[in-house]
Amino acid sequence: MERPEFCPSRELVEEGFQQIMSTVDCAEETKMRLLKALDKHLISGSSHDQMERAFCNVLSGTEWSWRWLEEWKIRFSQEGRLPYMWDSLKVSKRNAAGLLVHSMVMRIGELSRAGNFESLLQRSPDDWILRFALLGCAVEQSVAESTGGPSLDGLPPFFPGDRTRLRCSRNSG
Repeated sequence: MERPEFCPSRELVEEGFQQIMSTVDCAEETKMRLLKALDKHLISGSSHDQMERAFCNVLSGTEWSWRWLEEWKIRFSQEGRLPYMWDSLKVSKRNAAGLLVHSMVMRIGELSRAGNFESLLQRSPDDWILRFALLGCAVEQSVAESTGGPSLDGLPPFFPGDRTRLRCSRNSG
């Protein structure tokens, strides 16, 4: 299947997938089936819901766990507050699959933008500045600020379901 222009390269898809999946414990065959499903749905321009259903189908009946999700459940429990995309600390397998899809798609998008931003910053570093694009969630803002600021070395999402993005804008002085 030919990749449409709007679709990230296979290399970016694999890189983003591997970065997020490095925190997921499941059979290698399951990981390969998830990568195939993700790439297929990105190529076809599927909705998040369609990708979530595909992930649920692949993960159904398999043993899997997500260490990154569990770590953030503990942190959010200790802080006593939840980010926008979390309904509760009791994340169902279906909701976890949705957060997994979201995190992968966000990371792939950030990897793509980071490549573009890096070119801008190298050509004219005084003219451009990296910023976080936040969507009004106090938890997301707090987590983003705790990273030490926008950087091409530490890309969002910073936790499962995070909607933080990097943006590069003109430096106004």
